[in-house]
Amino acid sequence: MDDKIAIDKNEEDEIKSQTIYNKNNALSRLEKSFDKHIDLLEYKKSDLLAYWINDFSNYHDNERFFDSSKLKKYKRGDIIKANLGFNIGRRIRGITLLCCNK
Repeated sequence: MDDKIAIDKNEEDEIKSQTIYNKNNALSRLEKSFDKHIDLLEYKKSDLLAYWINDFSNYHDNERFFDSSKLKKYKRGDIIKANLGFNIGRRIRGITLLCCNK
């Protein structure tokens, strides 16, 4: 029984180590991306990306407490404001058409 607990603990430690390693790699890559955009004088792109990452982090942190049953029920024609993320490009047109073709 103790061996099973030790194996599970070792597995958990390995998963935790891998997760921390992946997090550090992702943060390092993100910092390189920001530095690249800043070096290229792409301040707006860097600022929008930072804003989006901050919003995404907040959504992700609060996801487990989210209760969709408490959301307002929208009617056809209602106008809403939605944060669709960073650099959405043509996706807005698709959403507009989707809403208008119902």
